[in-house]
Amino acid sequence: MVRRFGLCVLAVLFLIGCSQTKIDVVGNWVMSESSSQYMPTQLRGSTPKLVINSDGTFSASNMPGSFHFSSEIISNTGQGKWTRITDEGQDEIQLTFDGSYGGQLLVSDSWGGPTLSYFLGDPDQVHRIEFKRE
Repeated sequence: MVRRFGLCVLAVLFLIGCSQTKIDVVGNWVMSESSSQYMPTQLRGSTPKLVINSDGTFSASNMPGSFHFSSEIISNTGQGKWTRITDEGQDEIQLTFDGSYGGQLLVSDSWGGPTLSYFLGDPDQVHRIEFKRE
């Protein structure tokens, strides 16, 4: 009984110590090499980058996607504002390009370090575009 109680206390302390903290997203991000397989042929050869600034602004170059609310996947280059949001418990950042278009990127931490990601086209096709810190 005492042993079981001790294990429970240890488990609770471990879970409290492992509480998730928000990942710092400020910095320079570049698309991972593994994501290049999902790039449309006409966009291959470019190097998508995202710079997230601490003042709430960002700049993007060659980001593939349909951020213009269309089904066409194009290369997006521009700047705008970003905010941190939580959607159904998932940590995300909302990018709003100048011109009132944009999208959300999932924020996660994996063995390889923090990542920002989104799906290119239909999420059921699992064409995940992932950015890693440069």
